[in-house]
Amino acid sequence: MRRARAAALPIVHPDLVEFYLAHRAAQGMNTDHKVRWGARALLAAVPDLSDFCRLPLERQLAFNHETHRFISWLSVIGRLQPGADYLVARRPRLGIVLARTEPELHLRFMETARSLGFRDALAMTQFNLLGHFVAWPCSASNRTSCSKATGTRDAACCWRPPAASSPTAGSRPCRPPCSTWKRRSSTAS
Repeated sequence: MRRARAAALPIVHPDLVEFYLAHRAAQGMNTDHKVRWGARALLAAVPDLSDFCRLPLERQLAFNHETHRFISWLSVIGRLQPGADYLVARRPRLGIVLARTEPELHLRFMETARSLGFRDALAMTQFNLLGHFVAWPCSASNRTSCSKATGTRDAACCWRPPAASSPTAGSRPCRPPCSTWKRRSSTAS
């Protein structure tokens, strides 16, 4: 009996796939063919990651488990910015991914939470929320101005405004993508 051959995927962004696999390997995580295939499946379907949010939500959610892990990793490192609808519907565990990509931040966060008397489970829930904020860098009210200022998200496809009857949250300035962050000088000007 012959085995069915898996569909061949086009090779898109091989450097990004290898970077993902190297990161997983450095964390002692699995890097088998399923993991590679999950990453390649997303990149074959969406070669330009900025187009991910333009896919219908049903299509975004239809990817397999390994592809969703890749999407979470891309979101945390700032290479893909999912919309609020994806984050709410999929409920990715971005805190775990953020803890693996930024272990020093996670350690400091957990130590601070413990020193303030928070239980680890509650602190990890809060860290998971931090992971969502990292993946979704702008507040709702600043979505349009942020996309114009940073060139990141397309406000029309990623943000769906609340119903007219619901109040909107207060605005906060949005931040540029991680690659452009700079530390403030400690000297007063």
